Amino acid sequence: MNSTELETSILAILFLHHGYADRIFAVLEPEDFTTDARAQMYDVARELWGRHVELDAVSAVYELRDRGVENAAELLEDWTHWVGTPTNLDYYLDCMISARTRREVRVLCRQIIDPEVAAIPLEKQVEGFRALIDTHEARLDRRQALGPDEVLGQMDAFVHEYDEAKGGSAFETGFWDIDQRIKLLPGMHVLAGRPGMGKTSLAYSIAIGLMRKCHVLLVPLEANAPQVAMSLLANDCRIPVNGILHNSLDEADRMKLDMGRDRFKDMSFSVHRDPSLEAILAAMKTAVREHPKVLAVVDYLQLMETTRKIQSREQEVSYFARRLHNVGQELGIPVLAMSQLNRQVEGSGDQRPKLSHLRESGSIEQQAQSVMLLYREDYYTQEEKGTENSTVEVHVAKNRYGPTGKFEMMFQRPFLKFTGIHKGGGGFDNGSYVERTGSLRPDEGEGEPLERAPVEASGGSRRGSGVQGDLGYTYDPPVDDGIPF
Repeated sequence: MNSTELETSILAILFLHHGYADRIFAVLEPEDFTTDARAQMYDVARELWGRHVELDAVSAVYELRDRGVENAAELLEDWTHWVGTPTNLDYYLDCMISARTRREVRVLCRQIIDPEVAAIPLEKQVEGFRALIDTHEARLDRRQALGPDEVLGQMDAFVHEYDEAKGGSAFETGFWDIDQRIKLLPGMHVLAGRPGMGKTSLAYSIAIGLMRKCHVLLVPLEANAPQVAMSLLANDCRIPVNGILHNSLDEADRMKLDMGRDRFKDMSFSVHRDPSLEAILAAMKTAVREHPKVLAVVDYLQLMETTRKIQSREQEVSYFARRLHNVGQELGIPVLAMSQLNRQVEGSGDQRPKLSHLRESGSIEQQAQSVMLLYREDYYTQEEKGTENSTVEVHVAKNRYGPTGKFEMMFQRPFLKFTGIHKGGGGFDNGSYVERTGSLRPDEGEGEPLERAPVEASGGSRRGSGVQGDLGYTYDPPVDDGIPF
């Protein structure tokens, strides 16, 4: 971050997240800012806070005008473009303190070459550097000390951000079983499985629904833009991807494809295919500048590259995971990263993956906010041939802020689409078509919704064709909804 991004992010946190105000005022001084305008803005905020006045834009503008600052409104427009995430406040403060120390070191260095200063004994000049270093360390120590009010203030701000999953920087996926466990908070979330297991299709099923709520940055490192477009349209329109590729769709599917193309024009997403970590991070930062809410989808970690010299492949993938997580938190956006599993999972008895099977890294699971592992039984049997729907076991193996556990989803392979099984399906596509278009699908008739039977107290019971899920809801096997597979 440059000085403009850094300083305006600090000001934005100050005005938008009051729980961090005491923390900031205890550490920073107006002299830490590189422009007089931002220094005055900070000083005004500190004065208002000292008078127990709630910090807001209107109060700040009036105070600045009383000080003779005519472009006060323009200053507010400046920092509203750079809203940092409060969870990275310590990092921002470190940067601010270090930047001022570097500026003061440069001043001392310039003074040393001045003829008048050069005549001063060397011991005296060294004392100036020592005093500067002592001040720097003392300020860092002051930053690290947190009192009860500050701890509780940061907790309240974090909980508020988490609670606003639909309007804040965290997202719901639209799949009930996932959302009961995981919110896509800022940072890295990992979706892992063997090749062909369906992890990319699940990621795209999540992304398509969120494209109507935020901007989605897609980083498909093993597919080109036309392949991505085919996958997204097949998923959203529920038409066979092979039919799009071979131009063999029937009239009904062509109608759905045309309607899907029109819907996609109103969605917010972009495709970035440069595999270098540096380019991916730059694309994430650009997306945050241009859009208020962003989700990044990286497919997949092991295909990323970097110009940095790293000794081993394991260290390299660990570095990718760490940077994606840290930058995601810094920018305040969730990063959904695909990961391959190593071949050891094939010889693990029932072939169900574990965290230890994450490929080429021992630290992916340490960095991630959550890890979901996919398993399909028919992947390892002959049952996959000739079948179009597969039941996929999703194992939430790690969840930093919620429960772990397993649940099942339906993978409609011809459409490259995942749908939920519990709680009436799930996924933004199910039941949302009427909301988008105001009409039924061309190939759907009116029908009564499936009734969910109450659950008996004993777990795992079956009632008719309904099966009890692990969260206490019953579901019915998929029914024919009139849409040809």
